[in-house]
Amino acid sequence: MDIHADISWIQSELSKVKDPELISAFKNLLKFRAKHINKDWWDKISEEEKNEINQGIREIEEGNFLTYKEVMANPRKWG
Repeated sequence: MDIHADISWIQSELSKVKDPELISAFKNLLKFRAKHINKDWWDKISEEEKNEINQGIREIEEGNFLTYKEVMANPRKWG
């Protein structure tokens, strides 16, 4: 598949379209794609999830965490 050839063909065909409804449909399709494809995962999660992640980051910055080694020293305590 040659994407550049496909794009060129689409541009050529689109330049011939005179139907406003079809143009509007293409425009809406491209807007929908841009809105949903270009989002970062952070933009897709809930405010609650963002708050929990930020709380975890604050706790790490304050030194309030256990290392893997510390957790594994007493696994029954966490299981």
